Amino acid sequence: MVDVTETASIAGIKPLDPRKKGQREKKEHEDSEDDEERRAVRDEVAVLGSHGDLPSDARAAIAALLDEAEELRFQLVHSRDRTLFLEHLSDEDPWLHVLNRRAFFREVGRALSFVRRDSIPSALVVFDLLNGDSIKQALGHGALEAALSHAIFLIRNRLDETDRLGNLGGNRLGVVLAVVAEEEAREKAQTLLADLVGQPFVWMGNSINLDMTWNLHVLDAEGTVEAAVEAIDAPYGRRR
Repeated sequence: MVDVTETASIAGIKPLDPRKKGQREKKEHEDSEDDEERRAVRDEVAVLGSHGDLPSDARAAIAALLDEAEELRFQLVHSRDRTLFLEHLSDEDPWLHVLNRRAFFREVGRALSFVRRDSIPSALVVFDLLNGDSIKQALGHGALEAALSHAIFLIRNRLDETDRLGNLGGNRLGVVLAVVAEEEAREKAQTLLADLVGQPFVWMGNSINLDMTWNLHVLDAEGTVEAAVEAIDAPYGRRR
């Protein structure tokens, strides 16, 4: 059993997000291009100056411009970092530290695009915390958040780097299982459910079991985000 009285310690557990990795790689690539451009300009100035083709006042003016350009590049890098930080905040649920509903379904759309383009199988799974309202009424909103944080912790332990996890609201958590066929997706969903219902959490000295179900929707080339949402919201097909 896991004591989640202090929800922040569990909610703060975050695996490596492959989206952030891609953003870092993009930034490093852009910085590398800036460095190459700066070196090329300096080399050209040095060559011209070494042949006496530029007077000293012209070389001084170019040097001043290069210093100004370097400062502008620094400001640009700072602006890029700030933009990435704000994008991360806009995509994240502030309490559970997973993708919010809007960002999650954007990832569903991205998975669908891979299915259409590369025929990569994927699936969408939603886990419902059925006793969430009962936990909230008996123990308060903090206990409900702790229950969901506990569920997130257990789910994350079994996800791959290409998978996505989000809070859909209504005591529901969504998972995009990437690069998996339907049978494998069902097996993984059942394994996750076994973890969730088999590992209660402790809140204020109370051991609480999670009563959860799951529903799966296969993402195919003909599918849409709207169809995926409708299928997941349907009451039939949920497994306990």
